Amino acid sequence: LPNGTAVLGAGCAAEVASLARTQARDVHYNAPIVAACAAELHDAALCGGVSSHGEGEVLHCLEEKRLEPAMSGACEAAVTKDFVQRAASVDTLVALRTVCTADLAL
Repeated sequence: LPNGTAVLGAGCAAEVASLARTQARDVHYNAPIVAACAAELHDAALCGGVSSHGEGEVLHCLEEKRLEPAMSGACEAAVTKDFVQRAASVDTLVALRTVCTADLAL
């Protein structure tokens, strides 16, 4: 950390944990992706072979393979939309920056 400490303040640690949950969530709780990517989630050649769940591995697989010809247009669109929403989550980043100001100070 920039301020030389290896420990986050309680508020900052809670906000970082919230951000991590948002970014590494289990894709099976994401109804739009489950609906749009049903075939891809069962196709071993795509992401059906991913055995670990809950840490973002399936979503990461879908993101990596979203432009492959075997990926349906609906799945590609749903995964891309989710990716953009997570990447541009201004509310999350503003909250993180606000709560962690002291932890990020030089």
